[in-house]
Amino acid sequence: MFRPIWAAFSALALLLTPSAAMAARVSPMIADLEPDGRGAVTRIEMVSDANNDIAYEVLMMRGDISTEGELELTPAEEDFLVFPTQVLLKSKARQVFRVQYVGDPDIAASEIYYMSIRQLPVEIDANSQSQVQVVINYNVLMNVFPEGARSEPVIREVSSVTREVPLLQSEINELEAQRAAEEQAALEADQDARDAALTAAENDGSTPATPPATIEIPTTDATEIEDDPDAPPPTRAEKGLEVLVGNDGNRYFLAGLSTWRMTGTRTDGEPFEATFTPEQIARFIGAGVVAPGKDRLFFVPMDAELDPASVTIEIDTPVEQ
Repeated sequence: MFRPIWAAFSALALLLTPSAAMAARVSPMIADLEPDGRGAVTRIEMVSDANNDIAYEVLMMRGDISTEGELELTPAEEDFLVFPTQVLLKSKARQVFRVQYVGDPDIAASEIYYMSIRQLPVEIDANSQSQVQVVINYNVLMNVFPEGARSEPVIREVSSVTREVPLLQSEINELEAQRAAEEQAALEADQDARDAALTAAENDGSTPATPPATIEIPTTDATEIEDDPDAPPPTRAEKGLEVLVGNDGNRYFLAGLSTWRMTGTRTDGEPFEATFTPEQIARFIGAGVVAPGKDRLFFVPMDAELDPASVTIEIDTPVEQ
């Protein structure tokens, strides 16, 4: 089962952005466990925000994240004891899940798991006007790591790239307004040309020259906005750096919750220096989970044009990582 890594944190995004469709709040969304002892147990709380009762089931999955950020989930029920595994969460009620790791206690490096809390679909009345049912899944990131484990972020490679990204709705609205203004200006210019030609003819009594029937309307830098609902979404070119980040340690780290310090030289020879806070970098790469012995490829948008060979990046992870 493959999915973009952001799908694993979709519930976290819902928690950070209030929505009428939000059914519940889950916390914490990231939990650290030890392979044995009291640290092998954690508790996850779920609070209902729904106006109706909703059934959930809990599945424990092992997560493997590719370099490009694709998440593969495989069942790992044998490594955990969870109580309860199914629950009918009452409206506005609270439920606490007890999760205990019971897998290999002698692991050499941290292991990545996900506690998948899945809303169970209900049978819909055949006479109901609405046959659409929205279900929400919450994936809690769980990391099991041995005592003394440490992460070791390293930068493998930096390259300058340009990619096509979908326009935000606000950008689409702005482009549509710009296009409408350009069309209106072109029509007004066309009418002004016709009026000027007629005025000149009236003044000298000559036959007016035929004014241009159409005026070429300038286009925008973004791809043309199509009215066809089946057409692909409009995009724009975005420049930035592709950064291949590795982990030579034996404990995972979250690149998106770390501080990035970047130095280098612009293509015009001027020096460049910038610091990205966890809040800033998370907007670009999400949580950015990097497992031990793994690499992740991240894209960081940059207005400055840099010589990629000159760029150095330091990733400072929080103490708890």
